[in-house]
Order: sequence, then structure tokens, then C-alpha cells
Amino acid sequence: MEIEQINGELVYLVDGRWEQGSESSDAVKFGMRASDLKRYGLRGQGSAIAQFYKIVGDGLIVARHIFKGLNRPLYCDECEDGDQDKLIYTWKPSIDWFWHGDGPTGSPKRVKAPADKVFFVIISVNKNHKDAYPDVYGWIERWNWVREDEALPEAPTEWVERFDCKIYTRKG
Repeated sequence: MEIEQINGELVYLVDGRWEQGSESSDAVKFGMRASDLKRYGLRGQGSAIAQFYKIVGDGLIVARHIFKGLNRPLYCDECEDGDQDKLIYTWKPSIDWFWHGDGPTGSPKRVKAPADKVFFVIISVNKNHKDAYPDVYGWIERWNWVREDEALPEAPTEWVERFDCKIYTRKG
């Protein structure tokens, strides 16, 4: 993960795979504005910040599956069909991180990952801000743990009902 100043704001750039139909690349950059990450801290969500740095930052590039489209209506970024543009990356890290202590005096602590869960990251495709952020292929929106599907390892339970389609699975 790297951090760059783009258009006067700090943006974290995380390596990830891009699989979008015929447009495919081994590695691209997904962005997270530092100001958005700061809001997690202001809401007391230190563990989410620890997960961003320690799981999302290192793990997105090795995601096992990429799904496209949420199966629920979503208005996002001035688009009535925002649900169709979401990419969902999933994998099964062996560790989790939480924030131990109060605010800035605390620190990230490593713990064993939940045995029956996978980690997922939701990304919005960068459509409306390509001029301002030409190197950002998508924006990291949310991440968390969800129960693992019994039939498809490293995928969320009920993935067929949750997402429009699976567009990528890493071999091995």
C-alpha cells in the first residue's frame, strides 16, 4: 500500500486485480481517501482501521474470488443502478486485527481469524471521477467478515443470491 497526494488530498492506493469483462489487468490501484478513513476513527471504529492497514492493504491483491453486482437496489454516486457497479473481493486470511486501547494511544493487535468466515471488500468502480483520479480504478468502500459458503471455499454464504455473478476465481 502506498499513499499519494492527488488533487490536494491524501489517497491510500492498494494493489488489486481488475477483472471487468474484456478489460483485464494483473494489478491496478484501488483508492481510499485518508479523510474517509479518518471518519472511521472519529466514529470509534479503530478495529476497522487496523483491518484496513493489515488485511485490506496486503490482501486485496490475493483475493480468491471477485463478484460483481449487489442483488439489492442501491443509489450510489449519482447512479440509480449503483448496485450493478460494485465489485466484491473475498478471501480467507489466517489472521484478523483489532484496535486495542483508546483512540490514538492504542495499537493494532493480531488475533486468529474467525474459523468459519471469509473477509470481503466492496469496491465501487471509478466511473464519475476518472478525470480527477485517472489511476484509481475503484474506491474501497467497506470491509468485514462474513460466514463462509459451504460449497465454494473463500466465498460468502449465499453468494449466488447476494451478487449478480462471479467474474474471477484465483486458482489454487
